Amino acid sequence: KAAASRSLLKVISTSYPSADPSLQHPIDLPHTSRLYKTLLQGGHFNHATKSVEPAPGWDAGAFAKEFTEIVGKDVTIGMCTLGEGNGAFVVAELCATLAKSGEKYGKVREAVKGWFEKDVRDAVSEGDAKGKKVLLESIGSL
Repeated sequence: KAAASRSLLKVISTSYPSADPSLQHPIDLPHTSRLYKTLLQGGHFNHATKSVEPAPGWDAGAFAKEFTEIVGKDVTIGMCTLGEGNGAFVVAELCATLAKSGEKYGKVREAVKGWFEKDVRDAVSEGDAKGKKVLLESIGSL
């Protein structure tokens, strides 16, 4: 699982927005962003029960930790402040997962919290990204 996770995360670790205007960044593709959101939340969201159905044997916190290490600060912040900001929901789920992880990933949570200083939160708030309210709530939960 670890090697597959790293491979998936390397795909979205390229600069955001895409350096080539003729190519979309993978996170700008709806199905791709939903995939990463599902991995970060630890399973599929069931609309009938309004809850996540946990995937057996999947550690969303570990994936979130890998996300922070591989995708990194600049790309993560760019996903919700630059270009179309289509990564806002994904980054919101990253923050929510780390907030729920307790002390197991406490150092990672604190590091990510430090990424979202006032200037970044202001950029999110003033931007046009879909999901900016959810993102700001998730940042606040860190």
